[in-house]
Amino acid sequence: MTFASMDISKVCLNAFFFVALIPNTGKASPYDSTVIVALKEFIDSGLGYKTRDQFFTTWSEGGKPAVVVYVNPQNSIGTLGKGNSKVIGVGYDDEQAKKIAMRYDSLGFHTLIYKTYGTGRTELSPRLLSYSPESTSFIVLHEFIHHYIMDRKLNLPPEYHEALGDILGNYGTIEFSRQSSLVSKRSAKAQRMRNEKIYKAINHAILKINNDSTQVAKMNAKCRARIDKILGDDLFQDDRFNYKVNNAYLFRYRSYTEKYFVLKKLLNKQKSIRGLLKVLEEASSNSNGFEHNLKIL
Repeated sequence: MTFASMDISKVCLNAFFFVALIPNTGKASPYDSTVIVALKEFIDSGLGYKTRDQFFTTWSEGGKPAVVVYVNPQNSIGTLGKGNSKVIGVGYDDEQAKKIAMRYDSLGFHTLIYKTYGTGRTELSPRLLSYSPESTSFIVLHEFIHHYIMDRKLNLPPEYHEALGDILGNYGTIEFSRQSSLVSKRSAKAQRMRNEKIYKAINHAILKINNDSTQVAKMNAKCRARIDKILGDDLFQDDRFNYKVNNAYLFRYRSYTEKYFVLKKLLNKQKSIRGLLKVLEEASSNSNGFEHNLKIL
């Protein structure tokens, strides 16, 4: 098969390199996929979950980021699926996102146009593959948990999904670093530390704003300043967090940060990712309610 006729849904992925036809260019490009392959093995054997054939093996459309518009009122920070806060996916259409944001801006809402190369579609792109091994591990393990929740039919409240993804991204990467030289344990721990400092800054801003709506501008600015001090030179964390902080930004991250430290305590008690997942499955299957079950486990 020539590269010009290659089906990008059937890429070559092995432990040494990745070759894919970049959409709309007709060119084949090699990328080191060793970390992704090793992570899939870690998930399969270490976490007891068989990843799907399409899990980080297909190419995104033109290497573009997925685009999502977040909308939130200007006087408080909403929660996922409730009230006037909205999450509007537009695929890869940046222009459509701008139109939607402008419409809500004109109505007095705060908006955020968020772009990401790591999504539940688990697609590859040149940008994603340019991230550090620790960032790649974070993304792969974060997105794995969405597949895990869906395939195991876990009845987790929505606000736990993304928080659990970040627990897997942070602590799963550290756990993976103990088994593989492909990821630096020191860098994985530094990544986790930066992320958790950012989560705390976001949680603090949300709490202050929801307690006093006159604090919106002040707390948005303080949160941005804190994040600026925390961010280093990691490309992925810059792509992820380096936006103007407003209520839509805080709304986006609330589902990642609010329950994160609840899950971290549970992880520390269980002492392993696999142990954490087992407890969450037990809590999800009990009819008394997920959060009630977490408290008694």
